[in-house]
Amino acid sequence: MNAVPARERQHIGWQAQAEWSQIEAAAPRVAAMMRRYLRQLGTFLAPRSVDAAENALRQLARWMITEAQLAAVSDIGRDDIEDYKVWLAARPRPGGKTITAETHRQRMRTVRQFFERIIEWDWPDAPARNPVIAGDIPKKPEPLPKFLDDRDAAKLMTAARASTDPRDRLVIELLARTGMRPANWLTWTLTRWCGSAPGTGCISRWASSTTTGTCRCTPSSWNSSPPGPPPTWSTSVCTSGWSLTTADRWTGT
Repeated sequence: MNAVPARERQHIGWQAQAEWSQIEAAAPRVAAMMRRYLRQLGTFLAPRSVDAAENALRQLARWMITEAQLAAVSDIGRDDIEDYKVWLAARPRPGGKTITAETHRQRMRTVRQFFERIIEWDWPDAPARNPVIAGDIPKKPEPLPKFLDDRDAAKLMTAARASTDPRDRLVIELLARTGMRPANWLTWTLTRWCGSAPGTGCISRWASSTTTGTCRCTPSSWNSSPPGPPPTWSTSVCTSGWSLTTADRWTGT
């Protein structure tokens, strides 16, 4: 099922056909080679992949005619591709912004594959070598790790316990030892943390925002020399250490 409404798809199809007609009139050799290439792609790629390649090649053909005045694919050289990269990166998209890095990467990869294949297939009008090099394709951002191995987790806990900011220790210890999701933490109101030795801190929560509540720490977890709170935090000191007042209601944001 296609997410694009039928009327919009029809409009896109008319626009693409009109652009191909203009390309055929201005550079028939370019249009003939690219259409032949797209027919070949249809024999081993899914229709949506062929559509994506058609869009990228039509855009390249438009640039060849309007910006570079090139009449054949074989005329494209290394200098031309360097100019095309800059032109492509500045293409607008809805919202007044330029195309995303992912779109830029996909378009450049499609163009590079186009040259690779027509050179390998030994087609007439193919350039002697591929003018698009691997470095022209923006690298895909490395995804953040979904979990830490034992070694990295130990490093994280060591760094948290060595931090001079009690908030850092609290957040890391809480997430690591309770399994709480970061999204849950961001919506959770912290009302009290009793200062204690690293790794043994305790948290008290209460519903009222007008009272300070009663600390529920046991004497064994009290810290005789509690760390000083950051100066931007308003605190009230209790016998077991120090805590955030309920008036602050820090939410982690």
